[in-house]
Amino acid sequence: MLYDPEKNYAPLINFAVAQFVGAAAAMSGSKLFRDRKFVASLSRTLVWATRASMSEVNWVTRSVDIKLDSDGVKVCGTLLNEDVKLENFNYVATCIGPEHESVLTSASTESMPETRYVDYRLDNGKWLRTSLAGNTIRDVGEYILEGTTGLEIEGGCDGNDDLQRYARRAAAIWRKLLEKPEYKNLCPEEEHPTEVVMCQMLAEMAPRNNTADVLNKFESALFKLTLERLKELDLRQKGAGDRRGWVPPYLHIRVDYGPDLLLRSAADEAGLDMEFPWKTDMNIDLERKVIDVSAGYRAPPATHHLCEEGWLVCQLAGEREDVEKVIEIARGNKPKFDLFRPSFDLVPELERAASRKT
Repeated sequence: MLYDPEKNYAPLINFAVAQFVGAAAAMSGSKLFRDRKFVASLSRTLVWATRASMSEVNWVTRSVDIKLDSDGVKVCGTLLNEDVKLENFNYVATCIGPEHESVLTSASTESMPETRYVDYRLDNGKWLRTSLAGNTIRDVGEYILEGTTGLEIEGGCDGNDDLQRYARRAAAIWRKLLEKPEYKNLCPEEEHPTEVVMCQMLAEMAPRNNTADVLNKFESALFKLTLERLKELDLRQKGAGDRRGWVPPYLHIRVDYGPDLLLRSAADEAGLDMEFPWKTDMNIDLERKVIDVSAGYRAPPATHHLCEEGWLVCQLAGEREDVEKVIEIARGNKPKFDLFRPSFDLVPELERAASRKT
């Protein structure tokens, strides 16, 4: 459940509005933010509009967005104030996620390059500031509060270098997906029309020869083909190959309702004949040192983080510095995180409201 009607979101909303107003004041440079009456009025309006929008959060929207851009201040796209504006494509944005009690703040202005960070409200009243985002952020919060976590590192260091490890891991993941394929083209929460259910049943009934022997051949072929593509990508990234410009640092392997060329080539070489699992995506990102896998329509991605002794698999992604802290937790070590209690210096009435609700 993304939104819980029984839950008190006042501390989350108050904090998010204070974050947004503070960022907007700093980034816009508008003299209006020196007027405390204006700040108080804008804050109350944003709290009211955010509260009204919170119950609309679902699996499509996932968050309530407050934004300042060239039009003015908006909540979920509805313009609330035109007195403050930013020029061109500059913006300040705050996204409130009720599911994990998170507040994502991002901004881009002429005086400051794009920046973004996430704040998570912990049960002790403190907040965690990090670049990490994902469905298992509570594992980090649990570690901070109780010293325990469900994070573990899986073994699997096969390969002479990182490229081989990526390729071998990717091939093993696809082999596992093909052992018991699933055909998900709607969210579990959405009502499934009869025709969709029939298509899924036909896919499951389709002939397949995914025996252990055939899948072994497929895994071997996919490892070889993926490694070739990764070597080409690595060369282009380093500028030793094609110099036509910037190259994305990742290899995308996917199935929509049929496998892409890389998967099809591996299947042909192995003699594999079956309906591939629908709506399945994989990104091998050399820059972030991860493999992201999403199996099914709008399924949350599982991120496989490369580390010395194997792979940390979780639903967390962010800057490598913060990911390294999560890896240290999984190793049983005690990294330090940026914890703080919120300050509402710019909006003191929110401070009073937060103290009453927390």
